Amino acid sequence: MGKAANKSDWKDGFLFVGDELVLDFVNTRPVQDGEPTELLEDFGAVIRWFQAADLLIRSKRRSLSVNGKERP
Repeated sequence: MGKAANKSDWKDGFLFVGDELVLDFVNTRPVQDGEPTELLEDFGAVIRWFQAADLLIRSKRRSLSVNGKERP
């Protein structure tokens, strides 16, 4: 039986319980109160997830735009 998520499993609004990035990415659509909840609603949320997963440092986050290209 899987462990129940606790408050420490959440980082910047995202659930990290898989100990594997691919599982943590799947957990971006957890079932809460019997309903699936989409945590990656837009590109900004994807960027926040990358940062919460320690794949993107805060200073690089600002260089990304909505269309995925670096700003001048």
